[in-house]
Amino acid sequence: MKSYAVIGLGRFGGAVARGLMAPDPETGHIVNEVIVVDIDENHIQDISDEVTYAVTADLRDSEVVRELNLNECDAAIVAIGSDISTSVLITLNLKEAGCPCVIAKATNESHRRILEKIGADRVIIPEHDFGIRLAQSLSGYNAYDLVALSDKYSIAQAPIPSSWLGKSLTELGLRAKYQINVLAIQPRGSDQIIVPPDPQKPLPLEGGSMTVLASQTVLRSLKNL
Repeated sequence: MKSYAVIGLGRFGGAVARGLMAPDPETGHIVNEVIVVDIDENHIQDISDEVTYAVTADLRDSEVVRELNLNECDAAIVAIGSDISTSVLITLNLKEAGCPCVIAKATNESHRRILEKIGADRVIIPEHDFGIRLAQSLSGYNAYDLVALSDKYSIAQAPIPSSWLGKSLTELGLRAKYQINVLAIQPRGSDQIIVPPDPQKPLPLEGGSMTVLASQTVLRSLKNL
């Protein structure tokens, strides 16, 4: 069983945590342990029943990082983007505490460079990384890994299946039926990247690209959904 820490429970961090807790579609068993950490008690209460362990804490304090034993996790995802100084300090604290793999979210290239220089193992800029793969994903029905969270789970981008067009994420019930968490949508021919998408709004009829968190098994079967 793999263990993950997700720090920051905005829409992105919450989706990552819930996606990692989704049952394996092949066995129906939960295969990951997920600890979530946020400074906001309300965020923790909203997700505490859905993850292995949820704690309200300020990881800008290096001692708190050590007390929570986050270095024992297989990977930590720093899902804080808007507060650059906080994301940088937490990433640094995680690496200094011995966390083997830190995946950090950045808001721009300057933020990315800082995170890389202090030791982040992988840095993503959702809007940039999703957009750069749009042409590739629309040229054929393949999923392109953005972040391999483990040998079973990835954040990936793929075209929106034709059978989903015009339907809302709520109507499709993707998380309940397929353990798919949709993190972003980019309509075909548009520069706009919707992060996160409105679950009540119909997916674009013209098609486009979506970025999802799902198991490798589900990603391989997307074209058949």
